[in-house]
Amino acid sequence: MWLPRPVERLLLVLALASLWALAQGTKVMQLYPLRRRQQRLSVFRLGLD
Repeated sequence: MWLPRPVERLLLVLALASLWALAQGTKVMQLYPLRRRQQRLSVFRLGLD
């Protein structure tokens, strides 16, 4: 049986967290009106806010 190493698990978690943040940022951009300051932020940053 193959078991992932801790580093591989960490990379998987980081990749999933990044995808989640991008999805949330995209949702924010499409559903809510953005203030002037928020319009300058990246999709990733909007997902984190």
